[in-house]
Amino acid sequence: MKTKQDLFEGLTAKQHLNLLAKSTRQLHELSNYNSILLAYKPLEVQICRGIEALADAAGKEIKTTPFNCNNYPNKLQFKYKGVLFYQLHR
Repeated sequence: MKTKQDLFEGLTAKQHLNLLAKSTRQLHELSNYNSILLAYKPLEVQICRGIEALADAAGKEIKTTPFNCNNYPNKLQFKYKGVLFYQLHR
């Protein structure tokens, strides 16, 4: 049986990014099914570390916008395949 580590071992940053975008779009499609409604941010992925590598893989420039939080006053972000990737930054 493959472990979680085995499933993603060897992926490039671009392959990882494509998988994140695809699974986020699929989650969005599943978010409101019959009487089930999921609570999540639609078509957004919050990154805790490594947004630069993902933006580089996407060929996108990171935009910095103000974020209303004392601990994280900036939001680093880029959009790829209709999905917003962002990381809060000090």
